[in-house]
Amino acid sequence: MFLFAVVLFLVWEESTLFFEPRLENVMFVDTQLNETMKVSFDITFHRLVCSEVQVDAVDKNNEQMVGVAHEVIKTSVHKNGDPISYKKQIALGQAQGITYLPEDYCGSCYGAAEGFCCNTCEELRQVFREAGRSVSLADSSPQCMRDKNVRAMPGEHGCRVKGVVEVSKVPRRVSRRRYEIS
Repeated sequence: MFLFAVVLFLVWEESTLFFEPRLENVMFVDTQLNETMKVSFDITFHRLVCSEVQVDAVDKNNEQMVGVAHEVIKTSVHKNGDPISYKKQIALGQAQGITYLPEDYCGSCYGAAEGFCCNTCEELRQVFREAGRSVSLADSSPQCMRDKNVRAMPGEHGCRVKGVVEVSKVPRRVSRRRYEIS
């Protein structure tokens, strides 16, 4: 009986030591202030058109950071998530951008040509001419609307923002007007 009590006591002591959290006071200081950090993001804003979205880098005092390396691509999307158009944001803090088409992009010819990609407005107009369709129908297509300064693409119901912002290691925020990523 005595041996059973000793074994039970040892099991109890070992189990309390095992389940008790260990506290260690250790602090690491990052002394490399000149290093940069890449912030990657891929966010889809449903019901928000791309002309209303801009990515910006601000410091802790809400000051805009200049000279920040970035690669931001905004994609206008349909309700079902299919892409309509692509734009690269020129500068942080601005909604404007330049038209960008991925290498594997194949624009629709809307049934006017089979097995052919209509990536530009001129290509689509040429296909419409050859098919005997009215060229003015092409003017409302995403291919032609890309070149015009329009607030929203036809059928645009959202905006996917994907990119990388490279910032130095100081307190900053990457933000979109009302939405913030800290």
